[in-house]
Amino acid sequence: MKESIKHINPLTLKDVAVLQETLVLVLNVLEEQAHQLDRQKQEIKELKDVINRLKKEQGIPVFPPKKDKETGESEEEEESKAIRKRGKGNKGSKKPRIPIDRTEICVLDKSDLPSDAVLKYYDDVIQQDVKLIRENVLYKVAVYYSASLGKTYRGEMPTEYVGEFGLNIRSLTQMFHHYCDMTRSKLMGLYKSLGVLISTGTINNFLLQQTEWAIKEQREILRIGIANSPYTQIDGTMSKERGVRKATQMICGEYFSIFYTMDNKSRLEVLRALLGKPEEGLQVAYNEKSISLLKHFGVSQADQLSLSKLFQAEQVISLANFRAHMEQVAPSIYAKKNMFARITESMALGYYHSQDDFPVVQSLLSDDAPEYKKIAAVQEPLCWVHDNRHYKKLVPKIQIHYDILEQIQQEYWIFYAQLLDYKESTNLEQALLKPILLVEFDRVFSQQTNYFQVNTCLERTLKNKKELLAVLDNPALPLHNNAAELEARRVVRKRDISLHTWSSKGTEVRDAFMSIVQTAARLNVSALEYIKDRVSQQYEMTPLATLVQLAYT
Repeated sequence: MKESIKHINPLTLKDVAVLQETLVLVLNVLEEQAHQLDRQKQEIKELKDVINRLKKEQGIPVFPPKKDKETGESEEEEESKAIRKRGKGNKGSKKPRIPIDRTEICVLDKSDLPSDAVLKYYDDVIQQDVKLIRENVLYKVAVYYSASLGKTYRGEMPTEYVGEFGLNIRSLTQMFHHYCDMTRSKLMGLYKSLGVLISTGTINNFLLQQTEWAIKEQREILRIGIANSPYTQIDGTMSKERGVRKATQMICGEYFSIFYTMDNKSRLEVLRALLGKPEEGLQVAYNEKSISLLKHFGVSQADQLSLSKLFQAEQVISLANFRAHMEQVAPSIYAKKNMFARITESMALGYYHSQDDFPVVQSLLSDDAPEYKKIAAVQEPLCWVHDNRHYKKLVPKIQIHYDILEQIQQEYWIFYAQLLDYKESTNLEQALLKPILLVEFDRVFSQQTNYFQVNTCLERTLKNKKELLAVLDNPALPLHNNAAELEARRVVRKRDISLHTWSSKGTEVRDAFMSIVQTAARLNVSALEYIKDRVSQQYEMTPLATLVQLAYT
């Protein structure tokens, strides 16, 4: 129990103001205790479930969230749908956007019409359809034999022949597996139903062999995307490789999406992903940037002095050699696990911001995870939707607290809408709106209410003012990180279906093709045709990296 509650004496509460203040305090304590009881009930429920399962009994059944009778959607689905719709206008009719492959004229016989009937217009009716048909070709290759020379001659195969399985099945395999998430066994079943005899081993070879082009294009797309986009979005999610836990980073912008699976979600691995997973590994550097970060991360003066003696200014060294060198010449520093991690990250960031092999991210929009801090050169904008989740987690039990939360949430989203309007305004209008929005932000999020948990949320939002209002200096910035969150669903869906990849090669290829397919979708390019063009080694289609650059110009 809080000390402030222990010493309350009701007999001494004669002043109305003091009584009101005490009542506010008591109500908030009751609110906190109610939340604590809810958490304890949930924990007890989960523990009982674990005990039952250990006893080989059934656990507590999990029911889906209750759905609205009219809409058929849960509260979470309705809110998610509302967020996606926010800021979107009417897209209009889809007919003009449908490509037409064949046109047929549908008329009536004149004998079925009155004599005075005349053609007024054609009513456009579109039917969309696709064909997936087998095309097994038997090539009868002429074989000639010369008795005088004792040699055999064979007829030439057509250029479209690339082996037992054609280009269409090779490209479709990549598309079905990486975009439609079909497993190897399901692909084999599909092909068998069409009359194509193929094994899962052959399908696996299609997926892994001759894929170097995709890995190279993936890195080039990332390079061009970061260099040309006014912002970069990032998020991470768990994945597995042969049962070992990994972390996949989703790096995206308006016209590109890149996936890189790393050993873990540390800042060092995030840097390696943003550098396109360089073959030589991560580098570290001792320079002005790293020195300033050593101070920022709280490295002691003694350790900073030791580092200044061990390394020369602007010295660059591989991460592996740096660790081995520190273990040998400075074992006392190397033994400080947490402190040495800060030193390593400081020097890795120092290298990242000074190198010129790969573009440095200027504005990195994230969900405020610690591994993304200090990476961007200019801005570290934050997601408003993630910030609002702290408010959503509050479930007030007392009516006055519920009313306070409702009022704050209403003001929250009104201000969010004002930021959306700011993004759509002209440069002159933005110059006039910026100081107004800065004042309004302070007014909304500097409030002190009688609901202490809401006050904590308001203080958190106010503390992140610079990051949440980065859009005022960079209007191209989205106000949320939904794009990266949606890309994370691709990885999660893969994990749900296949659980994990079986090799580092498989992980690398999966990430590369997901990057190709998702970037193609953002550029409105047929991923199927693009993969077919690359698999056939024709290279007639413009590289996606070039299209990304053109999209930003």
